[in-house]
Amino acid sequence: MAIKPYFCKKTNKSYFRVYVNKQSSKYPHIREQKLIKNIPLDSPEKAQQLNDEWTVICKKNVELREAQGCCWDELINRFEAHYKKYPTRKMNLNTISDHVARVKNYTKSWLKKPCGQIVFADGCELFENLQDKGLSITHRRNIKGSINKIYKWGLKRRYILDTTESPVIGVEIEELHDLSEEVEQEILTDSEIHLLLKRAFETKHPWANIWKLCLYTGLRSQELNGLRKEDIFLIKPSHASSLEADTKKKDIKYGHIKVKRQWKTKTKKCGRLKGKYSRTIPLNSSLYWWLIEYLPNASFGRDSFGSRVFPKLKNFDNGNQAQVLRTFCAAERLKSVKFHTLRACWATQVLRSGTSSTDLMLMGGWRDYSTMMIYIRLAGLETVGATEGLDFESLETRPNKSMNAAEWTKLNREKRESKSALDNVVSLFG
Repeated sequence: MAIKPYFCKKTNKSYFRVYVNKQSSKYPHIREQKLIKNIPLDSPEKAQQLNDEWTVICKKNVELREAQGCCWDELINRFEAHYKKYPTRKMNLNTISDHVARVKNYTKSWLKKPCGQIVFADGCELFENLQDKGLSITHRRNIKGSINKIYKWGLKRRYILDTTESPVIGVEIEELHDLSEEVEQEILTDSEIHLLLKRAFETKHPWANIWKLCLYTGLRSQELNGLRKEDIFLIKPSHASSLEADTKKKDIKYGHIKVKRQWKTKTKKCGRLKGKYSRTIPLNSSLYWWLIEYLPNASFGRDSFGSRVFPKLKNFDNGNQAQVLRTFCAAERLKSVKFHTLRACWATQVLRSGTSSTDLMLMGGWRDYSTMMIYIRLAGLETVGATEGLDFESLETRPNKSMNAAEWTKLNREKRESKSALDNVVSLFG
């Protein structure tokens, strides 16, 4: 009952207590409560009157809050619960968890606000504060994307009322482009790659074999961690030797690596690839003969996917591969690069060898051609031969293609002298 008698030890008397509790059936987090104590036992009518009055007030307040829609934290929880119950191919559970964790961490001031009351000004203020805290543009873009994802879902599910768009639509998070100096992409030259591997194997670094396979295959760090011996297909060494005797190495199919899974740092187990489809990477002669020697001695345990190619390293499992490589480069006084740069080195080297960008996309697991353009520019191939078709010389004045540099210089000098003489004639009679 809402009205109950109770005994107060301080006054050594008994009283009535009125407790009113009204909760929304639509939004469980909406609740209105009222507690009234010290009502004399000889006034039951007063207790009933207070109970009736506050029941009406609490019910009305619940209805008003329902009309505003659910609060931001309730919407986030509903979003997460929905996709856990009804999974979709568009977003895996890790992606959903990222969205939820991101917005809960960076929109704490919004959590108890009704979604309909979170406006554009709140969005501007949020991202101005994030920029002041030093968050990168990429990080802020991800936060904005997560807010939009959850808010738009709430609009479609009719959990948000009195508004039709996300409060961060139109919020500018870009910084002014620094025209003074453009930041160059990290990349290694052939000699720098050779020196990196040489120092790694000379010092017997535990990551030396991992870095080498990355430079020869372009596998992402977590794809290397998920690689198993059963994913590597090699021809017999005797067959490879016989083929090399009378066939060009570039025409020999030494074998291939089937990339089917990658390590997930959050769940600490192997899962689907980033590109969501498997791919095949052919082996060249150098990598083939190295694998022939390396794989028989690689004994690092087994799991449900097969025999591990590389040892189980803590930094490998935790996703700290970039820090390991930079620490090594600093210790050996080499050009400092992150792990992903090794993949970029592989991509640019493959492009320079004459492989088409389409084939590289298939081998590297890229689905966006704009990403591929980064590596085309790093390889210096986007403008090669682009001006060769320009020819503004007439057929009569075009020089002989076999003319050497001295003859070409003499011809130009004669043209200039002839033009100078003509100019003098014009000045005399003009």
